[in-house]
Parts: sequence; structure tokens; C-alpha cells
Amino acid sequence: MEIKEKISIEYQRIESIVTEENPLIDGAIKDGVLNENVYRHSKHKCCFILKEPFDDFDDEAEYGGGWDFSVILSYWEPDKGRRDSTLARCAAIAYSINNNFCDTENLTAEQLKEGLSMCCWINLNKTPSRSTTLQNASFKKKAELWSPVVHLQLLDASPDIIIFGNTWDMPFHEYPFTDVDSTKKKYTDESGKWWAAITKTTDGRIHVNTYHPGRKGIEYETMVVNGIKDFLG
Repeated sequence: MEIKEKISIEYQRIESIVTEENPLIDGAIKDGVLNENVYRHSKHKCCFILKEPFDDFDDEAEYGGGWDFSVILSYWEPDKGRRDSTLARCAAIAYSINNNFCDTENLTAEQLKEGLSMCCWINLNKTPSRSTTLQNASFKKKAELWSPVVHLQLLDASPDIIIFGNTWDMPFHEYPFTDVDSTKKKYTDESGKWWAAITKTTDGRIHVNTYHPGRKGIEYETMVVNGIKDFLG
């Protein structure tokens, strides 16, 4: 059985558990590699591991879901939205890393869309949530439920650079890559407000432990990009 088939089977198995427990949810929100061709041919395959996808909710419960995250590539218009959105931050970082670590501040809408298409986007919980995730027992239970899928996604995507957006301590299920602690270097932005700890794995991948990218400012992007550039250099 091929790994993509395994991912599909696990998705469906866990999705059925979630929808049975949450009748307002239409289904899981599929994530992973957003554009197979662009991602596989990028110089540095970048993966972002975040908590869970934002979707519809009211005062009582979350609802929605049942869609594929890659559809964002067909309608996202970064020049008409917030530059401080999570989508734009991740897109800018991925684009810069794959284009000689260029400055991210003045990237065009087309460059941001290209950057997003290079991403492997993994949410630890794959069902709809609110805009702010509390890292509590309820969330950890959701992440544990989906962890077999996350494990398979990482093996399939085989990223070169994995950026954890406040999720460093959250992989629950047989995380497949092992850090070399002696390689750790810590980077900060000019103000010292934001930081990233970067390590190498035993098989040469790069781990970046840092803040969630939403609304953190251009200085956050610069810190992550320059930190990775220095670490690779």
C-alpha cells in the first residue's frame, strides 16, 4: 500500500470519529502539500506545522469543514487581504527561502501566491476551530487523535525545513525526525521580541521552533528567514 493511500484511509477513519462526535462539522479540512509539482521541485521543501485550521463558529460551537486546504491557491488574493495573515506570513517565508533569502517586505501578490504553492501545510488538528487556539487538554486530545495522519504526512512530504508555529512540543505520534541537540542555535529579531531556536536532525533536516506566524510583523519573517540562512551557511 502506497503512503498516500495510507494517509487517505487514516483521514477517513479519524474523520468518521470526529463527525460522529460533532454533528455540526461537515468533515475534516484536508491539508498537506498544497501543490505537488511546485513543492517537489522547490530548492528547500518547507513545511509549516500549526495547531488547527480556522473556520466558521458561533457562540456555542464550531461548524463547517469538509474542504481541501489546497483550494486556497485558486482564489487567494493576497493583495486584497491582510499582509499580516498567517497565509501571507508562511507564503513570504517559503518564497524567500527558495529565492536566495530575499527580503520579504515588498513581495508582490504573485510572489506570495508562488510562495504559498511551495508549502506543505500541516495542522495538528484537522477540524474547524476558532481564530485563537488554547493549548489545553481538549486540544491535545484532538492532536493525539490526528497524530497518525501527521506522522504519515511528514514521511510523504519529506520536508527539508520544518517550521513549528508554537507547536514544537505537540507532535504526539512517533515523530519521524530526530534532533541533534548540539546543533541548536537561537536567533532573535532586532528588538529581542521574537526568537527562533533552530536545530539539525540526524538526517540533515532543519527544525525551526518559533512563534505562530499570525500577525507577528515583518520583523518576525526577517528573523526566521535570516536565521535559516545563517544556520544553513
